[in-house]
Amino acid sequence: MTSQAATANPTTDVGAHSGAVLHDLCVACGSGNRREKLAFKKRLVSECASCGLQWQRPQPSNAELAEIYGTYYFIGSDDAESRARKLEIKRLTAALYLDMIEHYRGKKGGDLLEVGCGQGEFLVEAMKRGYSVTGVEYSGVACATARESLAQAASVVSTFTIEQGEVETSSLAPGSFDLCVMNDVLEHVREPQKTIARARELLRPGGTLFIATPSLDSWSARLMGRLWMEYKDEHLFFFSKRSAVNLLNKHGFSAVSLKPGYKVLTLEYVAQHFEKFPVPGFSEIVKGAVRVLPKATQRRPMRIVASGLVALASAD
Repeated sequence: MTSQAATANPTTDVGAHSGAVLHDLCVACGSGNRREKLAFKKRLVSECASCGLQWQRPQPSNAELAEIYGTYYFIGSDDAESRARKLEIKRLTAALYLDMIEHYRGKKGGDLLEVGCGQGEFLVEAMKRGYSVTGVEYSGVACATARESLAQAASVVSTFTIEQGEVETSSLAPGSFDLCVMNDVLEHVREPQKTIARARELLRPGGTLFIATPSLDSWSARLMGRLWMEYKDEHLFFFSKRSAVNLLNKHGFSAVSLKPGYKVLTLEYVAQHFEKFPVPGFSEIVKGAVRVLPKATQRRPMRIVASGLVALASAD
């Protein structure tokens, strides 16, 4: 583990890793003092010696990421019954997150933006609580599903917008939102500092940013080490509490509140996750444990925290 002083700003590699960004400086604190921390699945991971941020260097290419996201990127079966069970735990997690947000803000409602809204599960729950919702999502198929779901849930006074693309280049006007939400998004983007800066631009002064992302300080990361289930090919950045606060402070956010990253999951879903993303030893243990339990127990929703953190912050 040797320190490497960075000598350049981020550059785009046009060779084998076309589209990837080579981050020489830490995007959270700006330090150039990085070191090779570990490797997973033949991928190199750098760590900032100052704040603990980790990132893939080099990142996967556009072609590699397209293959990952273009394949069957679902956990478990996709039949109607399984989709309904997964929709329910997503709805319950959305309600949990909205409770956290409303406790932090001290109020409900307003103009809400979700970056990476997927099929719109969070937006549907927010709209039911009276928010005017906007989603930005890269996948055209997911956008279509989100529009359909929101249209079905909308009342006569509800408004919603779904825009396909990336938030950094979206047509959204600065200062348009009271709340910006990023659920399991920041670890996927090539330049998270630009995503956070754009979120600040889109928020009104005093607006709230909510982030849920895997945490290097989680018990699972400490227990599993380089076998941590969040070390996935498509996860480009891995945040510690310190690096998350640094990134937010650096781009105009204050009053940062960090919380454990609770989600509502089922044992069935956890087992399916370890099947989709196998971890030697752990996958077999989880599979064996679930196999002996009744279906009703496997499918009972539970509030658990395994690998994530939640950050809430106020726009200065």
